[in-house]
Amino acid sequence: MFKYCSDLHEDIVSKNIVRLSRVQLERLNVLGQVIDDDFTIWALSNDWFEVMRKSENERLVVSSQQLNYMMAQCGPMLSLLSDSEWVDVEAKWNRYLFSIRVFNVNFLAYFRSKGLLTQIGVDGLNVVGWKYASYHFFANEVYQKIRPRIINKDSNKYVGSFNMSEFELANLCMTTIQSNLIDAMVRFKMGNDVLDFIKIGMHISNQAYKNTLASDWIEYYESQNFKPNPPNLLY
Repeated sequence: MFKYCSDLHEDIVSKNIVRLSRVQLERLNVLGQVIDDDFTIWALSNDWFEVMRKSENERLVVSSQQLNYMMAQCGPMLSLLSDSEWVDVEAKWNRYLFSIRVFNVNFLAYFRSKGLLTQIGVDGLNVVGWKYASYHFFANEVYQKIRPRIINKDSNKYVGSFNMSEFELANLCMTTIQSNLIDAMVRFKMGNDVLDFIKIGMHISNQAYKNTLASDWIEYYESQNFKPNPPNLLY
């Protein structure tokens, strides 16, 4: 069952859901049991489509909103980071934001253009893709900063003087984010083939960061050695 990761998470969702029209809300209902968090991801993704070719200031506003959403996913776990750790995490997060945009704008759109995915299928995969990235990229980046204080990387055993409250807090945050990913896949009736597809798609999209000069996404994608098959969706 879905659970908000923090008060900020719930606040962001409540502010985004009220700005969507009835038509926009009905758009995703084909997926099944759609919740406000799903609509929020769709809205934030759609915002990027609208500002992609606009001014840098307009793109920065949307980028900041997307970053705040991901920060809200990590909840109180962020409070465990030092200032220097946060600087490093934030740099990685900006790259991950690039990845989830490329995943939606280019990777999923490629399969849509080939008739291998429907538009509602793209919408559903993008929502789950965000939740996948939230756990495996954004939150994991934070957790990896905290983990050495809890578990010795050489012996893989608990550090003798580790802080139990930090351990419990980090575990709770990670578990909540992972549970929300699983919850979305169940609600959208998505199987392991979807998870594999998203995993490969995110990897390719992340690697595209190194190839930003390649203006032709199709040429870049088709040059990859390993390309996933589209998943079996009911919509």
